[in-house]
Amino acid sequence: DIGQKVFSTRCTVCHLPTKAKLVGPGLKGIFGRKTEFDDGGVGAGDENYIRESIMTPNLHIVKGYPKGTMPTFAGQLSE
Repeated sequence: DIGQKVFSTRCTVCHLPTKAKLVGPGLKGIFGRKTEFDDGGVGAGDENYIRESIMTPNLHIVKGYPKGTMPTFAGQLSE
């Protein structure tokens, strides 16, 4: 319930639960999907990548999106 509330109030401003893009990429199917980064690297959409993207979002920037757009949620969310 808490995660759904955070998602609906904070995340949907930039991310949709579909594949449609807003400010950030759509999230449908992101778990398990390979993601290409702007530095040429590739990451797997696993739990670690998703956690890292929420807590330290500027560590790996998805290709085609500007750096610094995603805010960090470090210190605001717990496991």
